[in-house]
Amino acid sequence: METVEGLPSAVKTLTTDKTMKARARALEEKISSEDGVARPVEIFDPYTKNSLQVSF
Repeated sequence: METVEGLPSAVKTLTTDKTMKARARALEEKISSEDGVARPVEIFDPYTKNSLQVSF
């Protein structure tokens, strides 16, 4: 486990290490290309269709 004293070094590594920066960019591209809401709605939707009835 890192200590408070080691935090500045860890932050420097995270912001300057070229491999970590490249991996972070790749992860950013993958996440931004996904529709983060669609899959949970797709999973949850069948459970709500039969149990929710809306009257107006």
